[in-house]
Amino acid sequence: MSNLIQQSQPPQAAVDQIIGLYNQDKLEQTVSLAENLAKQYPNALILYDILGAAYMGLKNTEKTIASYQKALQLNSNHTDAYNNMGMALYDQGRFDEAVESYQKAVKLEPSFADAHYNLGNALKQTGDLKKAIESYRASIAINPNDAEVLLNFGNALKDYGDFDQAIHVYAQALKIDPASMAARTNMDNAVKEKAKTGKLVADHARNSKLEIGSAEIISFTGITLEARGYLDAAIDNYKQAIKIKPDYAEAYLNMGNALNQKGELDAAKDSYKQAIKIKPDYAQTYFDAGLALQDKGELDAAISAYKQALKIKPDDAIFHFSLGVSLQNKGDLDGAIASYKQAVKIKSDLAHAYFNLGAAWRAKGILETAVENFEKAIAIKPDYVEARHLLAASAGETTKTAPREYVENLFDSYASKFDQSLTGTLNYNIPKELAKIIKTNQFIDPIGSVLDIGCGTGLLGVEIEQYCNNLEGIDLSNAMLDQARAKNIYNRLIHCDIIEYLSTANLDFDYFLAADVFIYVGELQDVFRLIKSRNKRKGRLAFSTEHKLEKGFSLEPSGRYSHSKAYIDGLCKKYDYRLSHFSKTNLRKQKDEFLKGGLYLLEF
Repeated sequence: MSNLIQQSQPPQAAVDQIIGLYNQDKLEQTVSLAENLAKQYPNALILYDILGAAYMGLKNTEKTIASYQKALQLNSNHTDAYNNMGMALYDQGRFDEAVESYQKAVKLEPSFADAHYNLGNALKQTGDLKKAIESYRASIAINPNDAEVLLNFGNALKDYGDFDQAIHVYAQALKIDPASMAARTNMDNAVKEKAKTGKLVADHARNSKLEIGSAEIISFTGITLEARGYLDAAIDNYKQAIKIKPDYAEAYLNMGNALNQKGELDAAKDSYKQAIKIKPDYAQTYFDAGLALQDKGELDAAISAYKQALKIKPDDAIFHFSLGVSLQNKGDLDGAIASYKQAVKIKSDLAHAYFNLGAAWRAKGILETAVENFEKAIAIKPDYVEARHLLAASAGETTKTAPREYVENLFDSYASKFDQSLTGTLNYNIPKELAKIIKTNQFIDPIGSVLDIGCGTGLLGVEIEQYCNNLEGIDLSNAMLDQARAKNIYNRLIHCDIIEYLSTANLDFDYFLAADVFIYVGELQDVFRLIKSRNKRKGRLAFSTEHKLEKGFSLEPSGRYSHSKAYIDGLCKKYDYRLSHFSKTNLRKQKDEFLKGGLYLLEF
């Protein structure tokens, strides 16, 4: 508990007593006295430092974070608080937030070796090995004799594919701590990985009668590294191969694929263009370029690339399938159906093509043909949960809830164009309407602590954030959460299933909000029960539904669920909620007509 910054308000004797208890590991007594004293001296920074350290010792991460947040409100340049809060966030698995906290610590104090090390650990958890390596390197530059930092530094280098440097760093760790079995074992593994990669390359060189150091062998090394997930190292190899052999179309193609995997789509496109320029009759290049363009949302260009690939190689089922996906995303259902039919004509066991055929026929309103194709997809792939869900929807059956995989895949693919599609094309305005209802029925500012259930890209968060003391969001789609995170409005974002979160999390909210979420849940009994029984305070639940007049809830041909007011009234009665507001509204456009929605505000 270093660098405690004292305030003049509390009596020094009381502070010394609390610190004495902390130093004796009497953490519960420390907390009790410090909390009581903080009520009298709410601006005493030292008390929140003590509370943060004590709660950390008690493994109460929520209160640890809250204590350090209060400390940072009092002193925004408090490097220890940023570092310690990062550790608590890390323990909760909130790695992106931990990264932000550690980054603030090292920005304020560049010589803070522990913060650099902790930042490296958090970056590694987010998958950013390159930046993690930079942070470990910074920590070792400040404190070169820390065996634990060297061990984790070596691990990051090994995972990155830099086996030579990893071996060197493990050797440094063993000089400092010769008894470290982890360093010794991991160094052996790095040697084996290096040897394995080298053996593959050597075997390929011998079998292909190529020289070690040739452009082809260097490119093959890149392919080997890429297959192991070492994308940056692979790209470096492709660049070396191209430097030796500037007209090496295959190296440009492979580099484009690696760049596409990294999400560097513009650079990938440039690489594909160069491959095509060198080798205009290379079908795979046009296809891979189509995939990159499709990921970027440039559908016309993707369609053009796929068609060019098919001119060269017209009997490739995957080329036809991918063309169908771009045509379907563009809204050309007839063109998409023709492409999928051609794909299954060439490859009759292509389950995804039958699934997409079913989805296209369903979008055209021809449900009988949609059912036939979903059934074919399931016959090929019996565990195809997305096909089973849409089969039920097309056949008029009602299931309890949409499968997690269906919702996750749907929104992962939709995330980049979600905001524009809903608010622009579909005239979606539910977040604004829900926010207005909440403010109209709220007599106190702010509205307190809020959980945005199924927060998506944060459209509701944008409308409500200014009124909240705390705003948290959960969602099944990581891609949607990335979009929400970029808006920088949430205190916390969690990738989690609704029922899983409500069953296990520490619920202490004034409001639970769900805009266009229950249309993918169906049966809402568990949601109502868990919120009412597990939340620590009285609160409110505001949400929208796709409205229906008949009793109960139904799975619609769209794959979404509709709910009647009578169904919601029944849940209110069963779980003791009071209806404060209900109104009907235009939900969003569907085939040029507005779907009717229900807007609810309940108290419990």
